[in-house]
Amino acid sequence: MNQTETSGNFSQLSYVKEALEDAENLLKFAQETGVAIENDVRKHVLDARAAFGTGLDETLTDNLLSALGRLANAVSADHVTAESLRECSNSLKKRHPYRIPSLILALVVVVYSTLSFVTSSIAESIRNDVATANELALKLTSEFPPGAGTGQPTGATITIPPDHVPSSDGVAGHSTTHGALKNNALSPSALPDGLSRADVIKDLQTYAACVRNIDTHAQELTWYTHLWDRLFKPQRIDPFHLIRRNLEELHDEFELKVPITDYAEAADERTITYQKVRCFAQNMVDDVSFYYGAVSSCVLPVLYALLGAAAYLLRTYDRQVSERTYVHSAANDSDRFLVAAIGGAVVGLFSTMMGNGSVKVPPLALAFLVGYAVDVFYAFLESLIQAITKTFVTSTSVKGISKPIPIEASASNAGK
Repeated sequence: MNQTETSGNFSQLSYVKEALEDAENLLKFAQETGVAIENDVRKHVLDARAAFGTGLDETLTDNLLSALGRLANAVSADHVTAESLRECSNSLKKRHPYRIPSLILALVVVVYSTLSFVTSSIAESIRNDVATANELALKLTSEFPPGAGTGQPTGATITIPPDHVPSSDGVAGHSTTHGALKNNALSPSALPDGLSRADVIKDLQTYAACVRNIDTHAQELTWYTHLWDRLFKPQRIDPFHLIRRNLEELHDEFELKVPITDYAEAADERTITYQKVRCFAQNMVDDVSFYYGAVSSCVLPVLYALLGAAAYLLRTYDRQVSERTYVHSAANDSDRFLVAAIGGAVVGLFSTMMGNGSVKVPPLALAFLVGYAVDVFYAFLESLIQAITKTFVTSTSVKGISKPIPIEASASNAGK
């Protein structure tokens, strides 16, 4: 049996190795930050390191553990521990465990938010153009009823020259009646009373322009909702897929025929095209409402809340690493993400109450704030519960509802 085994070698114990490394890290931190350390504490750590290779005996080990405790107490005011110093090593500073997932989440949120904003803007433009086109269709239909330009009876009066009026014996120009005669056919180029050619042409041009805008916006929405059909199966969604590449046919379909010789026919042609375009566009708007509107209302708030929680953890991580107080806790982080997801899912229920102040916060921004400051959301829920409880107690007392009799009072009454 050698001398080391006889005297006891504590250097081989794992906790002694860790205690020596922790004591050295704490001593180094204290020297860097100007924390006063007693000379004997410093000497105990240095003696332990000097004798570690040959073996620590019981006395040196006892002095090391005592010095470790005194060092931990000396730097406790800065919230620095031996564990936090180990965590904040140079290798940890290079990458946070949530950095890449947070980057991916931010990318998904930005891309989907952009798509949602673009599609909602296009859909809103379609709705506005449809409203304008509906008004023009109603106006033109009332001004030029169906059949007004086809020679059907309308009760209008036109003038026939005398030499064109047949006589009673069938010979022109010998009738005893000359001048204006009544006829029930209205000329296609004639305008009803009170209308001017410029106003009617303007309405028709505006009508055609609205139809073209609706068709253009509906085609744009196909890129976001039916990309496969847009590229490979356009006949499924586009009523004009056969003429898209034929500029002449496309022009005849969507442009007014010049010169306009029949106002009623021009209005009817625009209305026929408009009905096809409106059906096409309405289908695209409905799909956008499903694919983007519903998801934006239900999924995006949760994603924004998770992004807020990730932003908080990254900010806290950077600050704690710089202060060397960071200690990784996967359990606490996962709980924060879970609470953030729940808060993002239900924040829409409280958006009205939470936005009553001077600062108006959009719902998605509010979801982000809930994920970033979960404690604030907790405080809001607690205050809301207290307010509801107070209101309930006040209302019951006003209505005269009797309160429960305390046990002591009921017992004394029973004794009497």
